[in-house]
Amino acid sequence: SSTGTALGVYDGTAQKYVGGINHDGNVYGERATISTNAKIGGLTVGPGNGTLGSCAALGWDVLKNNTGNWNIGIGNVALGNNTVGTSNVAIGDGAMRDNKASSNCVAIGGGAGRYMTDVASTTPESRQNTYVGHFAGSGAESSVATNTGKWNTGVGANALANINTANENTCFGLNSGSNITTGSYNACFGTFAGRGTDNGDDTPRPITGEGNSAFGRSSLYSLKTGGYNTSIGSWKIGRAHV
Repeated sequence: SSTGTALGVYDGTAQKYVGGINHDGNVYGERATISTNAKIGGLTVGPGNGTLGSCAALGWDVLKNNTGNWNIGIGNVALGNNTVGTSNVAIGDGAMRDNKASSNCVAIGGGAGRYMTDVASTTPESRQNTYVGHFAGSGAESSVATNTGKWNTGVGANALANINTANENTCFGLNSGSNITTGSYNACFGTFAGRGTDNGDDTPRPITGEGNSAFGRSSLYSLKTGGYNTSIGSWKIGRAHV
């Protein structure tokens, strides 16, 4: 019978027609084998840079500079600047965009882990960060060269959004620990918990204190340099500058 629309896939050398649908609704065609990347609607579909079969890329400029194994990038420029980093999963527009050498990280959400370590390295560095949420663990663009924190977990939009060299922080909730920069070993659970702001005008300020625990909405809201505080309950020690 006559055929309908065929699916064309460009493999970087030539367009391949791999099948389509007959006018009677039946699928026809064959499986195409593409050794590098395919371009579908301008999006990269394949292993990213090179032909590493252990990697998967879907989106514009995903894994475009990659030489590391076992990476998955989904979303425009996800892991776009990754070079030797391995075993990373980045899902979302710009997720882990500027990473080069960090390995064993998970970033899910637009901008999650976006400015994580811009350090060029010849060997992978195991950071083991987990960030889930819009701009969670993104780090500040101005400090991209030193955003080298490791073993951090941030879940929620903007959780640990300004992380710099701090290690072993765990934050769950919208804006929880969002201004932690160099303070390590903090635990923040709840919306705005351990956010770090000035009293009065709510201007964000860097948090360098370590070993703090905040449980509840806006608990330790104005945390700054204080260490080893424990706050339980909504707004507990919320406006106190510690």
